[in-house]
Amino acid sequence: MNRNNIKYVFLVIVTLLFINSVCSEPTKIGFLNNNDKDYGYVDRLVSSLFLKNPFTILKVDGGEKDKIYYDFCSKSFFKCNKTSGHLSGIHLTYDPKMFTKSLKRDYFQNDYTLDNVELSLFSFSDKSLLNAIKAYTVKISLCDVKGYLTIAPNEMTTDLYIDSNDNVEVNVKWMKNVKNFILTSSLVREESKEIKFVMDVDEIEQYYFKNWDIYSTTVPNFGSNLNFETLKLTLLSKKGLNETNKFGSYISVSKFLLYKYKYFDFEPISFPKELFEDNDNIKFFGTTFRILPTNSLLDISKAPSLYGLSFSNAEGFVYQNETNNYFPFSKFPQKLDQFYYKNNDIETPLPEIQRIFGNTKILYLVLPNNKFTGDIAAINIPSLISLDLSNNELTGTLDDWVCDIAELNVENNILYGEVPACKLCYGVPSLIETDNYFNNRSCFDVIHDSLSVSIKEYNVSTPKQNNDKKDNLKDGKDDGDDDKKDKDEDLVYSIIYEYTVKGEGLTNGQSKFRVTNFTQDWIKVGKDIFKTNSTQKVEYLEFNFNTSTPIPSITLAIGPNTKPKIQSISKSVDNDEKESKTAKYTIEGVFFSASQSEVTVTLFDYEDDEYEPYPCEVISSTFTTIVASCQRELLLNYINVRVGQADTGYVKFNSTLSKSNMCKSECSTSVAANDGGCDFEAGLCKCPNCKSVSIEVTGECVHDENGDAHCSCTNRWEGRFCEIGNCYGYDGCNPPKGKCNIATSMCDCLDRNFDNDYCNGTRTIPDGKNNNNGGGDNDDGENGSSYTVGIVFLFIVIIGVAIFIYKRYVDGSSNSNASNGIKFKVLSSRQEDEEDNLSTRKEFEDEE
Repeated sequence: MNRNNIKYVFLVIVTLLFINSVCSEPTKIGFLNNNDKDYGYVDRLVSSLFLKNPFTILKVDGGEKDKIYYDFCSKSFFKCNKTSGHLSGIHLTYDPKMFTKSLKRDYFQNDYTLDNVELSLFSFSDKSLLNAIKAYTVKISLCDVKGYLTIAPNEMTTDLYIDSNDNVEVNVKWMKNVKNFILTSSLVREESKEIKFVMDVDEIEQYYFKNWDIYSTTVPNFGSNLNFETLKLTLLSKKGLNETNKFGSYISVSKFLLYKYKYFDFEPISFPKELFEDNDNIKFFGTTFRILPTNSLLDISKAPSLYGLSFSNAEGFVYQNETNNYFPFSKFPQKLDQFYYKNNDIETPLPEIQRIFGNTKILYLVLPNNKFTGDIAAINIPSLISLDLSNNELTGTLDDWVCDIAELNVENNILYGEVPACKLCYGVPSLIETDNYFNNRSCFDVIHDSLSVSIKEYNVSTPKQNNDKKDNLKDGKDDGDDDKKDKDEDLVYSIIYEYTVKGEGLTNGQSKFRVTNFTQDWIKVGKDIFKTNSTQKVEYLEFNFNTSTPIPSITLAIGPNTKPKIQSISKSVDNDEKESKTAKYTIEGVFFSASQSEVTVTLFDYEDDEYEPYPCEVISSTFTTIVASCQRELLLNYINVRVGQADTGYVKFNSTLSKSNMCKSECSTSVAANDGGCDFEAGLCKCPNCKSVSIEVTGECVHDENGDAHCSCTNRWEGRFCEIGNCYGYDGCNPPKGKCNIATSMCDCLDRNFDNDYCNGTRTIPDGKNNNNGGGDNDDGENGSSYTVGIVFLFIVIIGVAIFIYKRYVDGSSNSNASNGIKFKVLSSRQEDEEDNLSTRKEFEDEE
């Protein structure tokens, strides 16, 4: 090795040592840094608070003599940041066998801010202990204190959760940095508890809070400089509720939820008008309190930002005059998009929804369980997507206005009549209509009975382009002869057919129906009416509807003289009439004017090119179904149905089947020429067995819905015979490694070492050479292999040298300096399987 190489190796070693010294972690004990701020702080806290030390002992090399170290991060009491080595959280629940009962301020004197601290069931020796806990999130659950628990958190606390059954005093001045605050009393069952808010704040300074969910024994007098994004106030007593203008200081609250404590009974309160008088801040108000009746209708349109109101217990909340009770509101602000008014037990007329809410942007209108009476007047509010009128005493019918409301709930009323097709047949918009008196009609019945088709014929003339006249003008030889021609020769006449479709369920738009045999764009021209123009004249229109529950397609004839069409024939015999010589034939199809015209059904026996008739007795007939009693002869395989002056002609079917399905179109001449026909089980044209010249079967019959069928062979086909070919090549297939595939006319190689080109005889390959190598006669393949092996060997040598240098110089140097750091290993591997006794704060139970 020359000097330059030694120099490069030395530089590499120095660089690796530098990186190791820079990136090496600080000395730790377990996961905590070995200093007084981290390990030392937890060690003192455990010595003061724990009756016995439950943590695993660590042996630390290079530590203080006779000093015992513990793995404080091995249990759930302390959360440690493994990267930084700092203590990140404290989670302690009092256990008399493990902790001292009382917590002191100096237990929490730490130099840096913890992520979270959770304490449960302890006693606070100092009522202002919260101020000493330096953490972003603090959760205190059922910790008792003598006198008042003063809630004055540390300035670093942003999220504070307190569940206390003691008397509580909240110092609002110390809460300025707390964005999210929950104060509950989960075990309170009497009204003796007191929770008060001390408003020792500078009224000039503005305070901004995000979400406060608080219990209180009185209505706190929040100043106008306290701004709340959401304030949920749960009252534990009646104090202050009877005062007038009790919520006058809440004008800076955006979303205000006023709840009563669910275990106490409260008298109704008056409606808080002061929240809505020229107040641009209030956006939502909801309450579970009962509201006293009003002596005038309420106009709250002067709260322009209000978007929601909720009265979940509207018992008795009505407008009362001398004779009657009414819905208490007369006008709302324009931005209102949700309104909830539930559980009023006083009978009142249904409010005029269109008049009262018509000027708003209402989306959700929820009015259940209110003893509303009367009919539902038409509603046309474009923004309304959900209307709940369930469990009232409403009467009358539902009209087509319901089609514009996506979600409608009218269950448990006294409604009757027809359910509009838009609701009955389509999943969106949805309808809940149970426990009423609506007619029991299916979606198919509603659409089928109302659907009709008509056609009008128009003669249209268009100017014909006269090329001769243009040529004369171009040559300057217009002699005026063209002006003498008959005007009819300058016009082109054509016929335009105007189709009109009417029926329920069409009003929801073109996407709800389609005509499968007539590809035209349908234009809505009126209620449930669509039209289209075409130069094409068809006898039938086949409709398919995208209903929520699939229904059969409906085929209608265009005019009264349209030829009837049979779609299926079902044959059945009643059990009691098995010895009868007749059977019931149910004929499904298109029979225009079947209910007004004379209908006859005749079976025929076809023999010697003659049809012998066997008349049937028609039992019933509709536009789509004819039921007749006919002979049970198995050889009667032809039928004729005549409606008025038109008939189907002789239609072949299979009388041995219980149901024969007609092919949608006549089978093509190529199918008939090859002895094919309609497969009455599948309702598709059938080709005969697909055969080849020399083998049994080489293809399969392929059907389509256009009356055609053919033999699909592996390669090519002709009629019902699949062709085969001779294998090609210089000498045919090269035996013994090739075999002719008669379906593809190609040679298949039997030896995988050779490709099909060789087996086809297109080129020769020397003996002993594998054609797949593509190597030819040169030795490049061998040289390439040797070169690859050399590269791999050189790479392995380089890796080996690098590992040797690292082990000899880098890793060895680190070991020689082991005394600079503290190494530890576990003395005892005993791990006590203790359950985490930390009880989380009981989730707040929403009341409604």
